[in-house]
Amino acid sequence: MARLKYILELLAAAATTLALPFGVYQLWQTNRTLALERANQAVSHFLGSDEMLELAKRIRSKTNGGTQYTADIMKDSELRGDVNNYLNNLEQIAYFTNKKLYDLELIQGQLANIIYKQANVHLLCNDGSLPGGEPWKTYSECSFRNANQFPELRKVYSAWFPHGKFVDYSDR
Repeated sequence: MARLKYILELLAAAATTLALPFGVYQLWQTNRTLALERANQAVSHFLGSDEMLELAKRIRSKTNGGTQYTADIMKDSELRGDVNNYLNNLEQIAYFTNKKLYDLELIQGQLANIIYKQANVHLLCNDGSLPGGEPWKTYSECSFRNANQFPELRKVYSAWFPHGKFVDYSDR
């Protein structure tokens, strides 16, 4: 009887040991699915909500289609507020991406071009262009150059675009 109990305990331990990797995989898969869903919601809001579309439209209309961010133009307090709001939305996405709560590949594939341009224009004050896109002009003392502003967005930019060079993530 004691021997049977011992064998049953060994079998139970073996079953638990074999089930553990499966349970870990299920948890990993659940977390991955949730990260994808959260990232998809964030991207959908950023690229498709009425609020963000209107915000982007106002910014484009005051910056010659998103090509002129000169000092004269950026003196417009309404435009500066709109740009701040736009960057705050990107900052929130960057925060959750950095915390690995959003799927990195989905965010990169959908927003890398936007993050590259907005960081260059508003945080780094760099003129530039995206491959196949119109060039943009900025101003030497941009509004958000202070390193304490938008720290998560700056981390994403540094990680995704080493040495400030554009990397195409659109095939993700």
